Amino acid sequence: MSVLLRQLRGIIIVGAATAMIPFFLSAYSLMSGPVPPAYADQQPQTEIVKLIHAEAGNGIYFIPAGEAPGLIRKAGRSASKKQLDAAERLALGLPIDINSATEEELMLIPGIGPVMSDRIIAGRILLGRYDDVNQLTGIKGIKEKTLKKISPYLYVDGEKPERQPR
Repeated sequence: MSVLLRQLRGIIIVGAATAMIPFFLSAYSLMSGPVPPAYADQQPQTEIVKLIHAEAGNGIYFIPAGEAPGLIRKAGRSASKKQLDAAERLALGLPIDINSATEEELMLIPGIGPVMSDRIIAGRILLGRYDDVNQLTGIKGIKEKTLKKISPYLYVDGEKPERQPR
């Protein structure tokens, strides 16, 4: 067999293998089911969506405000939107609302233990609701230093929650 014939056969084999790649990629995408689009990071005008999907799995997405219905439609009928719980928010670097956090959720914050979380909730009951995170300084055991440590993890509904520093 001549060198030219072997080279020609090699080129044909490589060409055939290359032509098969799109077929395998499309077959793989059909088998994996619908996947909602992943958005990279939180931006100023984004909404956080926790998507529950039976086939494609669950996911948390930062999407432009108002696009949640479109995301759910793309994911299919078995998808739904749920609120993030406190542990998920804190894991993503997002603060939790001090007016709706439970005692257990407050204890997820570094520097807040069972006694302090109990005092925070008792203060919330006494006041009706916190209007500002700075009101926590009225609680026994929370001075300016402690407030500075825990305030990145908390916000008051109505305030714009900021991303907590890492």
